[in-house]
Amino acid sequence: MPNQQKGNWQPYNVKAIIKNVEQVFRNRDIKYLNKPTYQFIINSMGFIAHYDLYGFQSTYADLRSFAVHLQTSEYSNNKDYNLSWADSIGRDREFKEWYGDAYNRSKADAIKGIVAVARKYEKEIFEKFDMKEKDEEINKARTLAEKHGYKLERIEK
Repeated sequence: MPNQQKGNWQPYNVKAIIKNVEQVFRNRDIKYLNKPTYQFIINSMGFIAHYDLYGFQSTYADLRSFAVHLQTSEYSNNKDYNLSWADSIGRDREFKEWYGDAYNRSKADAIKGIVAVARKYEKEIFEKFDMKEKDEEINKARTLAEKHGYKLERIEK
């Protein structure tokens, strides 16, 4: 962020941040997360940095966890935690004095938009990553079975 003046901080580019999170989920790949969005998430949504963008991407390669924590933060299990946080940003008089209405509104809108995207894609992400995990586990079991002279076959129910 550029040099900020008390009560008149530069607002976030809400559309760009939300669009980037949507890109991550649409492509099912955390590698699409860019640095400005990463910075926003770690500074505004209850995440730790995980060292840097690449460490964060490594931590959240499984997008199931990312989708959940965008709603709850890393410090809560409440799926409305970040929505409540966004609402409190607009109500806090000290935040208004320190940062200004435009900045606070942009921060709250970006958080709400990110949570909406996470909720939009959560079911699909869980289905896809559950299937990916299952396939990986079956392939590992098949490899181990074959290593020891066995053949793994699916039993139809």
